[in-house]
Amino acid sequence: MIATILLCGLTVVSLTACSSDDPEPAPENPEEQGDPSSDVDWTAIHNELQPQLVDSASVSMYDFFNDIYENATQGNDPEDELRAAWAKMNMDKLYQTADSLAKTEGSNGYGTAISSILGAFRLKTAYVRYLSVGADGSKTVLTTLVAWPYYRFLPNPNPDHVILGCHCTIGSDAERPTNYTNLPFDKDVSIMVGHWACSDLFVQVLLEALGPLNPAECLVVMPDYEGFGYTKDHSHPYLNREVQARQCMDAALAGIDWYLEYEKKPLEKNWKMVSIGYSQGGAVSAGTYRYFLEHKSSYKGINYVGAVCGDGPYNPFATLKYYCDIDVMDMPCAPAMMVKGLFDSDAEMIASGNKLEDYLTDDFIKTGIFEGIASKNKTTDDLDEMVYGYIESHPDCSLSYNGAYAHFGRELRASTVLRPDVFEFFKNGTLPTDNVRKQKIELLAHCLKKNALFYKSDTENWTPPKGSQFTFFHGKGDIVVPFTNFQSVLDAWKDHKSQCNFTTYDAGINGHSAIGVQFFLNAMDPETYAMLLGKWEAGEYTSTKKTSI
Repeated sequence: MIATILLCGLTVVSLTACSSDDPEPAPENPEEQGDPSSDVDWTAIHNELQPQLVDSASVSMYDFFNDIYENATQGNDPEDELRAAWAKMNMDKLYQTADSLAKTEGSNGYGTAISSILGAFRLKTAYVRYLSVGADGSKTVLTTLVAWPYYRFLPNPNPDHVILGCHCTIGSDAERPTNYTNLPFDKDVSIMVGHWACSDLFVQVLLEALGPLNPAECLVVMPDYEGFGYTKDHSHPYLNREVQARQCMDAALAGIDWYLEYEKKPLEKNWKMVSIGYSQGGAVSAGTYRYFLEHKSSYKGINYVGAVCGDGPYNPFATLKYYCDIDVMDMPCAPAMMVKGLFDSDAEMIASGNKLEDYLTDDFIKTGIFEGIASKNKTTDDLDEMVYGYIESHPDCSLSYNGAYAHFGRELRASTVLRPDVFEFFKNGTLPTDNVRKQKIELLAHCLKKNALFYKSDTENWTPPKGSQFTFFHGKGDIVVPFTNFQSVLDAWKDHKSQCNFTTYDAGINGHSAIGVQFFLNAMDPETYAMLLGKWEAGEYTSTKKTSI
């Protein structure tokens, strides 16, 4: 079989390949693969459930960018203008390529209809199931999106590289990557999948006359995190660094394996893999790369060269402390998910028997936000609205807004979300004299700290080995995932800066989402291409550019 690059005893049996015109094969029942609670040799886990196709689709590259353009031109803020400019640039590139091909009709037989040629540039996606390890340590079937470029009637190149896309925080299962064909085209999933599998540079493969080729033909693997997709009934281990990193590595292996078997086409020689993510995805991207570096001997043949990360919560403890320092929670669902993630997936917190009410106020719990998170049918905006709606319908409740930050919107006071002694500890470091309360707060602090990117033990930091490549891009004006996350990594790795590119984004843009647009449409490309081309450079930088378009 083709997939000889994989390791750890991972082998792949033949899968039934199908073209976009063939009916999809019925997926096997993963429940028949064995008792998920039984002991298992995790190094051979893929032998028990081979990556399985669940569904596939084909999307026109031109239509993809046109939809982004049409949606963006209906808006009137700078983010929409940037999206529109980026989409128009890619549409123009595709049109120019189609026009050039049409003019070669006599010798190549592609036809003279530009519209037909444009329709030949496709993005193919597959929804694949694979086996990994759940937050509870048992065998778990997870799902991942796999995407790659495809040209009808034209020679199809082999992907040069692999992009492991790590999505941002979601609340609704409908936002998961494997629901790609139903997602808005301006979300992070669509931006990463669409951009890297149908890059504006990618069309250069078609005509040598367009100039030197660039390494933009990418296979994109973008996993659903546990708690979404096939595991919708599971709790999501939010910000559990180790669990999510292992699952994303398994997704990358499964995605590559499945593609090689399905397409019967190899990756190019000397291919590389880079992970990319923003917000939660930034932390997952960095954490997955760290996991790979720690277990590198088990991943021979996988040339995972670096992680490109934007505004990630690399230090959950510092994030919660910042909320208390300024007494603001700009996105109430984020700290709610942070605490719930510990209760659902951290062995020490689960064993303690502690409850949400040990840390959070009664009114915050009564908003219903935790039921909303568990439902998997509410977006993060919906979850925040549950809190705001509760405050409006219960004017005498203890929850309140911090007017000093009203220019950001409705800014919830952290002091009304956390119990007083919890708030006091995170703001001033003062622990209560009651020993029971002291132990509960110390456990929360410990569980948050050990999920920091750089945590190795209570007395020692993990540091990146020589030759590794981390790029961190972070906005100074972000109060959802505050700059202290970036600064804490910089401080922890101050003696290892040759492995890092630290870019402070200070262009006067505030707001987590607005900075995210800048990351995806301005900062992501140069750093990723630099890693793929072997031209990446470490250093500390400050960026004030609002766009490179």
